[in-house]
Amino acid sequence: TIYVQRDVIDSSVFVNPRVTAFSGGKGIATAGSTVTFIESSGGISPITSFAPPAHFNNIVIESGTRLLNGNVTVGGDFIVKGKAATSAQLTVGARTLTVLKDLIVNGEAGATPPNLSASLIDFNTGNASTSLIKLAGNLNISDGGLISTIVDGTGKGTIQFIGSKNHQYSNTSSSRKNGFVNFTVGDNISTDTLTLNTNLDLIRSNVAPYSDSLNVLNNSVLNVKDKSITIGTDDNLANSP
Repeated sequence: TIYVQRDVIDSSVFVNPRVTAFSGGKGIATAGSTVTFIESSGGISPITSFAPPAHFNNIVIESGTRLLNGNVTVGGDFIVKGKAATSAQLTVGARTLTVLKDLIVNGEAGATPPNLSASLIDFNTGNASTSLIKLAGNLNISDGGLISTIVDGTGKGTIQFIGSKNHQYSNTSSSRKNGFVNFTVGDNISTDTLTLNTNLDLIRSNVAPYSDSLNVLNNSVLNVKDKSITIGTDDNLANSP
């Protein structure tokens, strides 16, 4: 595990010999390795010297706010797990984050405003920019976790389940369920199945960024089991659920 207080930048500018292990496909893209962000805030950039499918293996954000500085692929899990006193946040912005295993958002409940969440993924789409998380694994939101589009804009971010996989959805957040976020199952080509292990709550709103959507594309399946999909009746909230 590598602990980072500020930024992870493009490896082409690395000159310190202490990080030469990052070259040659070793280091933070190696299976089993983890980059954990602590304290402060900064950016996450793709390490371009690493060949696909991944720039990183596992990423964990324990505190601070991290902004994607480019389209990033994570070969393992992406975990956001803050505490009430030291919240953790990922801001996606006009980028695409691809996670080849699980996306996990959890943390202590009871964080203070404005986000009211210890662990937050904010798509921050701005003026209808494309903000996307492609997820090949499972989505697990719990405790003080939230995925939403907090900054006012005319569009929401989207979580798209991809990879011809059997995906699991679970949201047991203690403070609220989903924020302003759209869900898409499949890509019109792959055969993806999304299974609900908990109820799926969607926001209804006639003001920006407007109501959530759930789209199941060609060749894909939504397995509701004994759960419910709920669309709110009066969720006209400015930027948070």
